[in-house]
Amino acid sequence: MSFMEHQVLGYKSPLYGRKTGQFRIRPFDIFNTKKMLSKVNSDDLLAYYGITDGILQYLSFVDQNLSVADNIQQMFLNQNAPLQDEPNVLLQEELRKPVTYFSILNALAHGKNRSSQISQAIGMSNGSSISAYLNNLIDLEIIERKQPIFENNARKAIYVFKDNMFKFWFKFIAEAQDQIALERTKGVLLGIMDELPRFLGPVFEQTSRDWLWQQDDLPFYPKRISSWWSNNPIKHRQEEIDVIASNHDDSEAIVGECKWRNADKLNHEMIDTLIIRAALLPKVRKTYLYFFVKEPTDNFKKYAKEHNVRVVEYQKFFGWIKKKRAVTKNLEPSYFSLISVSVTLKVTKEN
Repeated sequence: MSFMEHQVLGYKSPLYGRKTGQFRIRPFDIFNTKKMLSKVNSDDLLAYYGITDGILQYLSFVDQNLSVADNIQQMFLNQNAPLQDEPNVLLQEELRKPVTYFSILNALAHGKNRSSQISQAIGMSNGSSISAYLNNLIDLEIIERKQPIFENNARKAIYVFKDNMFKFWFKFIAEAQDQIALERTKGVLLGIMDELPRFLGPVFEQTSRDWLWQQDDLPFYPKRISSWWSNNPIKHRQEEIDVIASNHDDSEAIVGECKWRNADKLNHEMIDTLIIRAALLPKVRKTYLYFFVKEPTDNFKKYAKEHNVRVVEYQKFFGWIKKKRAVTKNLEPSYFSLISVSVTLKVTKEN
């Protein structure tokens, strides 16, 4: 990507200013992933989406007849596995001083999300000097800089992984290279599977935000969808809201909580907490409360309804695809098409 942007199309290149089009190919979202992995159940689908970040090539490595654990073994935990060293290879291809970037991403994967924390973790004394490295990782869309919606205070900004495959690799695979080399990965795989539900929590939050973007029956058309965190002045602690969708002037907002856990782990207190947190939002005069869950109990849904909270079940995320499919089946020959993009270079006699 760096080669194409700087060497082929950059200012000093003979081709500068002559491109007839430019397309940045994006990863699949959870809904296109569903179309591709049609045989996979919804729970496993989120796992595959989380560990591949929706990258088409990585998704092609998934064997739909195997379990998630077996696929992780084949994709990451063998010496010849296709993703066993993928992030390391990409960093070396794209960046100078890949060792520094490796250290930064490793610190980020282990909970260091502010520039000062990352600098301290990797032994870089001057916090400001790390900015160039972080910006390069942002340009490559490996990480992103986030701050709470409705907030303009840059000091509240944090850095998080944008590419979940990188996050998965640095959290679970980077430190397991010795075990992989020795083919002693049973313990590594057990640790991954034990931690995987917690890893998928933020992935579920992202898919919930993506679900909102696809809906036509919301109280308003969202201008932006993000998350929020700030201090609770009454309880003197930081509060977080997973999903915030605001309208054109931020006077109304959809406020959502996401819980990727089994139904028996849900309780009424979670609904109460959502209501309390929604009242903390600045600017917003009217809120619509949503609760995104893996699976709810009837009791949980009843309590939510009594408190004007809409429960959105993950298992029903994909219902709109069927409706869209029915409308467009006469327009599209298939759900997937191979798109050929050609770049035409216009050469004049003078050149």
